[in-house]
Amino acid sequence: MPSAPSRLATALPLLGLLGWIAGAIALWVVGRQRQWSPGELVLAGAVWLLALAVVAREPVRNLFGPVFWYELTRVGRRFATFLFRFLYVAAVCGLLFLMYLAWRDEVRWSSGSGLIAPSKLSEFAAEFFYLFAVVQYGAVLLLTPAYVAGAITDEKERKTIDYLFTTDLANREIVFGKLAARVAAVVFFVLAGLPVIAFLQLFGGIDPDLALAATAASLITVVGLAAVAVCLSAAMKRSREAILAAYGLLLLYLFLSAVVAGIMQGLSRQGYTAVHVLDWKVDLADVTDWLAAGNAVYSLPMATRFTNFDPNIITPLLGRYAVFWGVVSVLAIGWAVTRLRQATLHQRYGESQNRKAVIRHAANRPAMGNTPLVWREVFAADRRVGCFGWLFRFVIVGLAAVIPLWVAYLMFVSDRPWYNRPFSKQWEDYSEAMNVWVRVSTGVLTFLVCFGAAMRGASAVAGEKDRDTWVSLCTTPVSVGEFLFAKWVGAVLSMRFALWVLVGIWAVGLALGSVYWFALAVTAMFLAVFASAFALAGIWCSISARTALVANIRAFFLTVFLSGGFWLPLLMCCGIPISMMRVGNGIEKNLLILPIAATPPLMTGFSPIGSFEKWDGKGLGPFHPEATDIGPCAPVFGLFVWVAITALLYLRVRARLEQEMNRGLIRPDERGYVPRPHARRVRAEEDDVSDDVPDYEPRRGYQARPDRDADEIP
Repeated sequence: MPSAPSRLATALPLLGLLGWIAGAIALWVVGRQRQWSPGELVLAGAVWLLALAVVAREPVRNLFGPVFWYELTRVGRRFATFLFRFLYVAAVCGLLFLMYLAWRDEVRWSSGSGLIAPSKLSEFAAEFFYLFAVVQYGAVLLLTPAYVAGAITDEKERKTIDYLFTTDLANREIVFGKLAARVAAVVFFVLAGLPVIAFLQLFGGIDPDLALAATAASLITVVGLAAVAVCLSAAMKRSREAILAAYGLLLLYLFLSAVVAGIMQGLSRQGYTAVHVLDWKVDLADVTDWLAAGNAVYSLPMATRFTNFDPNIITPLLGRYAVFWGVVSVLAIGWAVTRLRQATLHQRYGESQNRKAVIRHAANRPAMGNTPLVWREVFAADRRVGCFGWLFRFVIVGLAAVIPLWVAYLMFVSDRPWYNRPFSKQWEDYSEAMNVWVRVSTGVLTFLVCFGAAMRGASAVAGEKDRDTWVSLCTTPVSVGEFLFAKWVGAVLSMRFALWVLVGIWAVGLALGSVYWFALAVTAMFLAVFASAFALAGIWCSISARTALVANIRAFFLTVFLSGGFWLPLLMCCGIPISMMRVGNGIEKNLLILPIAATPPLMTGFSPIGSFEKWDGKGLGPFHPEATDIGPCAPVFGLFVWVAITALLYLRVRARLEQEMNRGLIRPDERGYVPRPHARRVRAEEDDVSDDVPDYEPRRGYQARPDRDADEIP
């Protein structure tokens, strides 16, 4: 039985954490009573955190354990960490420079003089700070799940989690150590942009309260998202599943919280949300507002009414934001700490399955045929969907089915102004509304299909290496072409559920007369090209990565860039200078229409047009066939670009696979030796190699004899 000092040492980290939380709550109460500004509250919280860390060094060190220092060193030395930090600072500096040039040119052009008033410089500093806060918040939402979601699943995939479990490390030390190291990497990323904000003092400065509040909100977001991501990492088996679940839950929360809170606010004005529970009057709108308190995309614009920020409004918003993400962090980290070993052991060994259930499950699969590798990738690999997979499927199907029914209710049933119109006019309006629904659904599902294909392709080679099956696979007689084809088919068909949903949406659109069948055929062709390119991009990331986690992170950022992320550098390098030059609208439209055609979600979203005979009602868009600009030719340009990208990716991926698998055609030189010393012995092509040259590569120190049989060569 452990002694009292050992029990006290074990409980000290938890007591220190509870003490810090209690002190933070006390500071908040005192600050609210004395009406401190947001900056003063943030500074008081930072001083309390640092003071507690200095006074209670040993409990804090025991809280994180030795895993923290190892993870901090390993993550901090990665090249990607320095690269992302440099790109972020460079993007912020470039945005500041271009925005200043455009703003100065606009001010001088409007005032007619070359002098700029100091008050105008202060306005520029405030405008840039608002833009910087939005960019920083978006970067936090984009980077945090990618950094943290693979913290524990990486150990599971590399089969090193068992070594951690055999040590005397507690679950708390493993979870807190990995979480703190990844959070520190993202925090350093956020703090890298603060010198740019300090540079704005030369323009008259900004409100310190707003700067500190924005920084505090970003750090709170980092901790909250990291807690959810590490919880998913402890619950999931693979890094790909954890990363997808983290981003999926984030998007689902941002969307549903805003929609539900907005609807409840509208109903609250009419008095429909007040209910009585045990003689207590409860307004459901207040409950939904607290649930949406962690959604800065919704709560901040609604509270400020899209105007300038007021410190009196920022203080309660920041408090509610901290409370929401604090509760979420405690629940997520608590589950990860208590269930880490149980969840991992269940994933490793699972429950004993009934023999009849196994036979029934195997009978549902088709015959293997002559393509066993394709059968393995399509029907046998990654068949487990999980609760989060079913949740996302339910959301996709629900949104796809509810929207047409809701629009039909508004058009034909509800007491609206358009209800008293003739049925033919109502049907025409409903058909046009369904055309918009088909377009938006096609664009969203295109992004999901491309994203899922890339993430599945990211485990093509790196996943095999993590599972220790890569060497066994290379020793089989499977050719490089067969292996690449199987992985490509498996990546594309891994999103077949989303493809079936998209086919159902198109069928409904055709039945309602909202889309044109030829446009759907063109859209299907574009979608096939896009999915193929993204699957090859994921396989390329998998070949060049050491682990599946690194491959998934690379595939994620590459997918975001190819799906529309290239618009940011394009607008910064081309859009802002063109707008500063004040060129004609026709030139700007022609320059923008080509990137639109090369953006997969936009291209497929605009393709499902209506009938060619009714352009005025259904066929409007940037690719109008009757337009006089290059709009009608833009889809051909986009298709050509993506076909070229697909071809280049295929050639490059095939070449790298031949190197990794030691396959392909290897020609011996004049002496009978293969130029590549690491290549396997491969028969040369009979038409190009004479009979006097040996067909196989001799081993080192062995002189090949042409008269010996190939099978006798050792």
